[in-house]
Amino acid sequence: MLIRTIAFTLLLAVVVSANLYIHNPRGSNNRLDEANRNRNDANRLFDSQNNNKGGYNVNRIEYYGGSLLDIDLTFQHGCGFGTECQIIMQYMCDSMAGTGLGIRNGQQQTRIPEQRDDDHRYGRHESASYWADCKARQRNLGLFLADQIIPEDATAMRTRQNNDENANNRRRGYECPEERDYYPYWHPSPWKDIAIYTSRADELCPIYTAESQNVKGKHYCAGLREATPENPITNGAAINNQAQCEAVAEFEWVEAPAWGLPPPACLQMSAYPPNRVTRLRHSWKLPIVTERQSCVFRARYNVSSADYDGWSTFADLNGNTGNYAWQTNPTVDVGSASTNIRLKLTISTDQMGRTFQDRSSTFMLRPAPYDVDVTPIVNLNVAGSRGNPVQNFPSIEYEFTPKVLTVDVNTFIHRQVTGSNTTPDGAGHGADETDRSNFVAVVGNNPKRSYVHVGNSSDPDVSNDLVAWWGTLGGISSQMDDVPPYVDLGLHRYRTAGTRHYLCTRNTDFSSRTHRGSIVVNDAPGGVQPPIPSSTTGTVSTGSGVGPGSGGSPAPAPTPAQIVAAGDGDKERSKGIGIGIGIGLLVSAVLAGVAAAAFVVWKRRESKLSDDDFAAPAAASDAELAAI
Repeated sequence: MLIRTIAFTLLLAVVVSANLYIHNPRGSNNRLDEANRNRNDANRLFDSQNNNKGGYNVNRIEYYGGSLLDIDLTFQHGCGFGTECQIIMQYMCDSMAGTGLGIRNGQQQTRIPEQRDDDHRYGRHESASYWADCKARQRNLGLFLADQIIPEDATAMRTRQNNDENANNRRRGYECPEERDYYPYWHPSPWKDIAIYTSRADELCPIYTAESQNVKGKHYCAGLREATPENPITNGAAINNQAQCEAVAEFEWVEAPAWGLPPPACLQMSAYPPNRVTRLRHSWKLPIVTERQSCVFRARYNVSSADYDGWSTFADLNGNTGNYAWQTNPTVDVGSASTNIRLKLTISTDQMGRTFQDRSSTFMLRPAPYDVDVTPIVNLNVAGSRGNPVQNFPSIEYEFTPKVLTVDVNTFIHRQVTGSNTTPDGAGHGADETDRSNFVAVVGNNPKRSYVHVGNSSDPDVSNDLVAWWGTLGGISSQMDDVPPYVDLGLHRYRTAGTRHYLCTRNTDFSSRTHRGSIVVNDAPGGVQPPIPSSTTGTVSTGSGVGPGSGGSPAPAPTPAQIVAAGDGDKERSKGIGIGIGIGLLVSAVLAGVAAAAFVVWKRRESKLSDDDFAAPAAASDAELAAI
């Protein structure tokens, strides 16, 4: 049966080799733990349409529910300049975290077999039952196909972009090709909407937000029956519309309720020229959870030729119409009746509407220790991987994200570092094939004080223990080779306004690359100093031990009062023993062109610091921030 409505809109793309890659949270591009630059199986979990090179190996990370996460992605073919585009951000979660079932990365680099939903050896996002319904359901006959030939009785496995007659070739994980290629989708999907960027926001945002499953239920046909000579259909899942479903007594047109979430943010996409890499960032407030959740994030990039209007082009224009042929590589007459000039156009109709996609590795959400609406939590992470730009592209070199983080004195920062022990080898330091990063404070760009040394944290809000923890990650190796790739450094809140600069000692190579960041801390709104928050869960991760999933056992979590006491600005430091970090003088590259860092173990000592040592950090100038 024909389905036509403006809400069922094709995600279109021009005929180019465009790509989308997610850098935070780290996008997989279907990689697992390959030691080579190219992924081994492009069909492992989803259809990316990206090149085989790109993506990051599986990594572990946990976020607090309700915290702010900086989404960081790149796309390759621009927006505007004769094209239209959309970027759609979504996520899904389940409560199977830690069971090896449900949403998971798996341990195999190959695609999960059919009907092996609970085989924990394989990665899995969508469920096997979701794929089975897609495989059974008739495709939407109202969609524009150009000259692509797809039988009417074909199912939602086949679309204009995914028109391989071999069903096995069309399966990517348990993803449904029709749902992947179209938005908003007209049947239930496990994905929840975060944000939509579009080149036609004024016109399309009202449609996107109204049709989102966040706010609108989606329908499907349910029921089983015996086949009859008049009707061979035995499973209601094969029917894609209400009229045909309700015409069968044993079938029912069922509504899957809306997610009960706010509509997605819908934003105007700026114009970007084609044939170059463009970077997009979006701040996402993660879902608030009451139990641990296993989640995955996905983004889809769609760019459509403005030669025709995809919003008003449907199946009645398939094939030839008038004097224009919707066909692959047509030869057209561009001259007058007397000149008869014929030129061939390079067009692939299966790519006129093209969707690119990337998904993150699985990450965990855990309940926040505080009411995040009163005491916000912001994530500070590391993007990128080992290697120089040529080796890494389309992935990126190491970066802190956000690179310049702006918070106020009421906000907790959740520092975490993650990566892999099987990263394809490339330029870098430390053990081959490993990602490691740390946070070491530097005092502006002053070569006389651009270091942190034993007994001097240079910041009234950072204890010497935290200096050691952030710098060594709990190990003793100067390159952090003795710590796992994922370490949760916990929550920390600055109580004094000012700008803090920091770097990673392992990945800052003054001959070719820099791995630096800044934190700009503003006074609380209205100048009111925030109180010590009460924990809603009884414990809080503060960086006192190795974090969850890092391969070590977490130390007991300090109380909220201890968090603040760790940086209360007292000038008298008590006698104590702790593992610390002594960073040798980091000489400016402009002045000396070299830098060195040496790690030491603190010895028992008493330190009495001067007022200068605890002076509030000065605010950075615009020029300093631009240079980061």
